Amino acid sequence: ICILYNIGCQLHCNCLKWDFLKLYMGHTTFAISIFHAFRHQWPCQLIYHPQ
Repeated sequence: ICILYNIGCQLHCNCLKWDFLKLYMGHTTFAISIFHAFRHQWPCQLIYHPQ
């Protein structure tokens, strides 16, 4: 499962914190769109950029 969302980094953190999608987290990848990637902090770009 791949979730592409403009604040996918925050969505990922919240899913971990609140146990959302707990059954699927091992099979889920979070990403941010190319248009938002350059507005995020460098560590966020490295982890969540779709390339």
